[in-house]
Amino acid sequence: MFLIIIISIFVFAFILAILTNKNNDSTSLTNMNEIDKDLQDKNFKATKHIPYDLVTNRGEIQIDENNKKVAICHFLPQKDYIIIDFKDLIECTVIEDSSTIMKGGVGRAIAGGVIAGGVGAVVGSNTRKSQNVVSSLQLRIVTKNINSPLILINTISSTTDKNSLLYKYAMQFINNAYATLISIIDLNKNIDTPVTENNNSNDDIVNQLEKLSKLKNANEISQDEYEDLKKKLLNKI
Repeated sequence: MFLIIIISIFVFAFILAILTNKNNDSTSLTNMNEIDKDLQDKNFKATKHIPYDLVTNRGEIQIDENNKKVAICHFLPQKDYIIIDFKDLIECTVIEDSSTIMKGGVGRAIAGGVIAGGVGAVVGSNTRKSQNVVSSLQLRIVTKNINSPLILINTISSTTDKNSLLYKYAMQFINNAYATLISIIDLNKNIDTPVTENNNSNDDIVNQLEKLSKLKNANEISQDEYEDLKKKLLNKI
């Protein structure tokens, strides 16, 4: 009798998982179509799509090369999108388990990784081969856009084996998105311009933006205070 109960629980859990996945797939597709329509109404015409979750289709980065804009789109768990002008992109960083493995942006050379063979082939210098699992993998985008100065895309947020398909899919997105965004950022600057001491100033501002965002999320400062301080910081760049 006990065995029958255990089997029944597993069967029920399996069926529930299937139904949940189907519901998520339907919601994701609906949200994706609605966002695409909104973007088209804003004259955004994507020439490149970079999905950041090939398993559950949680969202993607869209590139409009003709109008020089980037759209960060979220389909799940909620529908949301942000449009950023090419010229407003400042920095792109890849963070794995709190360690920066790739970083590039305005006023600095690409650090922590190099582009090897074009888009989709970014190799981080900090491979940490001794670790077979990862708990978090995040793409951080810093912009001059007052409304969205810091954009975070979490591709992995729980313990994941580096040999798993989930990790490989996440790294596929990271490599493609990072290389693409760095290429866009390089269009906004003179690549031959030498790195100056202003790098430290920009790094400090990025750190302050992160701290400011945490203070707001913790309700330690008001929305008005956050907007005012954020504007002052971005004006320094």
